[in-house]
Amino acid sequence: YKCLLGQAQKNGFLSQNTRHLIVIPQGELGKLSFETLFAEVPEDIQKILPTRDFGALSYNVLPYLIKRYAISYYPSATLAFMTSTDTKPAYKFDLFDFAPVFKNNPAPLSKHKAVIAQAILNERNENKNLRSLGDSTINFLEYSEVEANMLEEYFLKMGKKVLKSLHAEATEETLKANIAQARIVHLSTHSFYNSENSDMSGIIAHQPKESEYTDKIEDGMLYAEEIYNLKLNPELLIMSSCQGGLGKYVAGEGLLALNRAFMYAGVENIMFSLWKVNDLATKNLMLVFYKEFLQGTNYAEALQKA
Repeated sequence: YKCLLGQAQKNGFLSQNTRHLIVIPQGELGKLSFETLFAEVPEDIQKILPTRDFGALSYNVLPYLIKRYAISYYPSATLAFMTSTDTKPAYKFDLFDFAPVFKNNPAPLSKHKAVIAQAILNERNENKNLRSLGDSTINFLEYSEVEANMLEEYFLKMGKKVLKSLHAEATEETLKANIAQARIVHLSTHSFYNSENSDMSGIIAHQPKESEYTDKIEDGMLYAEEIYNLKLNPELLIMSSCQGGLGKYVAGEGLLALNRAFMYAGVENIMFSLWKVNDLATKNLMLVFYKEFLQGTNYAEALQKA
């Protein structure tokens, strides 16, 4: 915080009246969650620093930046301050809720073997409670179904139109057919990044069976290279999944990841994680976010409150 925002504080830009920070990260800073920086160094930490006995701390009371500000990110200043003149489309749905859940779902097709191996190498994770791939197959996301059903309930109570795709209905065909039809797109699934080739980062849909697969059907993986070629216009797309903002850093371009692909395709606002996320905790976070948003809070502040 002292290194990155200390000068802004000294110059008065972070006054008591400041409520929203827009971060335009350069280089490796694109991998940093500014929300987790401290706005000050508490006395408790100063006392602990010599021994580094951080286990004695109560983390929920620490002065994280997210407690003071709503925070959002842009890949460039041009995008951050550009005023959109596009006419809003007539959306068919207020919410497109996509959740494959992956209960008893087939393993990914063999054609994806090398991509999945690279993704698992990036993750180095075998925790079944995370919205990440795990070891050699697709982890069951029990709470993503609860999340999807609750979001549908929230929106219907407000008199809004919802398209919900769960389990075997949440195919790549369904995703591509409807992702441009809704004002808000909610993807509650697994995503993965490829540190070698950013075009091969992807989002996982319900998997077709190897024995039934033909070239006439989609292969169950929506890769970044496919997203770049889509024409999208949702106001908000949420990747309720792991590490949607990680990818390959390219000098002059920044961090090329799934969020950048969706932005290029035309999505106005994107919510994503830099981290591996817990299934239950993500469900809880999303439900609070949507409650705040549906009560009229803007995206950044709704996420801050959640």
